[in-house]
Amino acid sequence: MVLRNSLDVYKVISITTVIFVWMLHWLVSKRTKGLIGEENESFTTHLRLQILFVLMIAFDGLITFIFFV
Repeated sequence: MVLRNSLDVYKVISITTVIFVWMLHWLVSKRTKGLIGEENESFTTHLRLQILFVLMIAFDGLITFIFFV
């Protein structure tokens, strides 16, 4: 194999994690565009979107901290 000696378990886990986070951001983006496109003016929908974005920011911070350490 060409990449046999250049890939180890940690690199594969890192790549998988980055792809998972990218997929999660893509899904959140699609979901919010759908909700915003409906012009839904309910307070609970906006609150749920804000909570979702706060969770995404916290998750990104955690992943960044793990990769930094």
